[in-house]
Amino acid sequence: MLDRRLLAGAGFAFLSAAGFSALTIFAVLSYREGVNSLGAVIVRFPGAIIVLIAILLASGVSMRLSRRDTLVCWCLGVLVGAQSYSLYKSFEVIPVGLTMIIFYVYPLIVGVVAGVTGLDRMSRALAIALVTAFAGLVLVFNVSDADLSGAGTVYAFLSAIFWAGMTLLSVRVMRDCDPRAVSLNMQVSAAMIFIVIWLVSDNVTLPSSNFGWGSFLAMPVCYAIAITAFFSSVSLIGSVRTSLFMNVEPIATITLGFFILGQVLTLLQLAGAAMVISSIFALKWDADRRISKSG
Repeated sequence: MLDRRLLAGAGFAFLSAAGFSALTIFAVLSYREGVNSLGAVIVRFPGAIIVLIAILLASGVSMRLSRRDTLVCWCLGVLVGAQSYSLYKSFEVIPVGLTMIIFYVYPLIVGVVAGVTGLDRMSRALAIALVTAFAGLVLVFNVSDADLSGAGTVYAFLSAIFWAGMTLLSVRVMRDCDPRAVSLNMQVSAAMIFIVIWLVSDNVTLPSSNFGWGSFLAMPVCYAIAITAFFSSVSLIGSVRTSLFMNVEPIATITLGFFILGQVLTLLQLAGAAMVISSIFALKWDADRRISKSG
């Protein structure tokens, strides 16, 4: 039973990683057509709300949550909104590769905090897998120190902290409620914040071409799929293991970047990708071994 949950959770995590990777590619394409970070963030939330409402209506799942769970989701939505804005602001200042290296400190944060607080069990194999996966990501992006910027680094690290906090705090509500309804309530909270920011600042730039609009409007669809799959994974296998499996996101991003953006993979990047994938298979092997012993 545990093995089936692990496989299902891993599947949702991989789907989430693919969705977030596609979101990053569409964001880059939108930036090329004149969109700024605030515009990219704003379209994610209202667009995702529309997509999630359609999914919930089609599946017959209620959108309503208890008052307590709704309040929790709205608080989590603040974290998601802060994470999104920080991530896209970092993209504006430093290379995407460096941003993602710093952002992917979050699985280590999740693992350490969950282990210390007792929210999830931190085995030796899991700790080694997390560290190995992060080392692999450093090779995957292979960004030089010359690209380092103080502001961009701060934005990226804040993004990691916000996402780690949201991941850890969402475990209980994801187990008790439908992940799609939870995601919807979070998006509503985040959308309201950024709509107010938009109205106050009037600093949103939109695409300048039909191609740009296509990329721009694809972002909320990818985001809705990615965030729902992410929370489905958390509800099945916990925050630490979901965070580890999500390390395939940068690999998927580089692969899509190669085919869509024309970015070339180096030997170091391939070696780093192999380290990430190996750490995930090692975790799966360790889980199967412990299940066999307990049986």
